[in-house]
Amino acid sequence: MLTKNNGYQNRIETVMIENLVSEDHLIRKINKYINFSFIYDLVENWNKGSNCNKTSI
Repeated sequence: MLTKNNGYQNRIETVMIENLVSEDHLIRKINKYINFSFIYDLVENWNKGSNCNKTSI
């Protein structure tokens, strides 16, 4: 359906999570010293199954 344009334009806004967390935040300090990649090995079998055909993002 066509509608009359009232001057309002749709906008796209890009927000980066990296920009929302300050450089001296505790979570950045934790991430600097702890390697969390082991979690992928721990949970890799959880995504395998007949009902879970979704890919990760």
